[in-house]
Amino acid sequence: MKIARFWTSRGPRYGIVRHDEVIELRASPFVNRDLDPWGPRYRLGELRLLAPTEPSKIILGSRNYRTMLKNRGWAEPGEVMFGLKPLGALAGPDEPILLPPGGGSYTFECELAVVIGRTCAEVSEADVDKYVLGYTCFNDSQVFDIYDKTTLTYHSKGYDSFAPVGPVIQTEMDPNDVRIKAYVNGRLSADTHTSDMIFNPAKLVSTVSHMMTLFPGDIIATGNSGGKLPIKPGDHIDIEIDHIGTLSNPVAARIYPKNAPHEGTAISTI
Repeated sequence: MKIARFWTSRGPRYGIVRHDEVIELRASPFVNRDLDPWGPRYRLGELRLLAPTEPSKIILGSRNYRTMLKNRGWAEPGEVMFGLKPLGALAGPDEPILLPPGGGSYTFECELAVVIGRTCAEVSEADVDKYVLGYTCFNDSQVFDIYDKTTLTYHSKGYDSFAPVGPVIQTEMDPNDVRIKAYVNGRLSADTHTSDMIFNPAKLVSTVSHMMTLFPGDIIATGNSGGKLPIKPGDHIDIEIDHIGTLSNPVAARIYPKNAPHEGTAISTI
């Protein structure tokens, strides 16, 4: 089952996607797990889709794909590694990724993301499915110059619009056996598989839940699956994951208002 979040004249609403139709839910799927489609029906192609979740935190799995580590000459970690993105980085389908001035190079990573459905803490791997609503596509954008010089994940990946998510949440799929592809301007740039993960989603969720309480809507991205792919203003990115769909976002230059403190300044690498 696919769940979409979309804009209406009454504000944001959730709905169940059935073919080219969306049926509005009685309540948020993070409140009512019955997923009762009862309301108005919409044509999917006519809706403005929003990020399908409203998280309290965005967690980034790190160094979790064997091929990526091999290509970079890095050893496999002995335990789960992760970072965080601020909520301001969240973006939805078709929203632009805005690249700040002063960076020499910018990249993105195509990732599968877990969406938490119920509050949980100290969950065993065997029980993780009880707390997961589903899975979605995740675009992990960054100013690569900062990361390359400092390895400061939060600094390089924390800009507004640097965490596009969507287009929907898929509630019925095996996350350990899906293909992930990324396209830049229609050209295939990455083609990977979640079977290449070192720590599967259940392990990631369980581990993180032993460090911090996870709340409904929280996102755990499962890690870089296709390398760091270069982007520039004017590009268009598509991330396609089996059973979920395609997350599409244009790339544009961020333009600060006149006299803003950022104007004409280089990005710090402190």
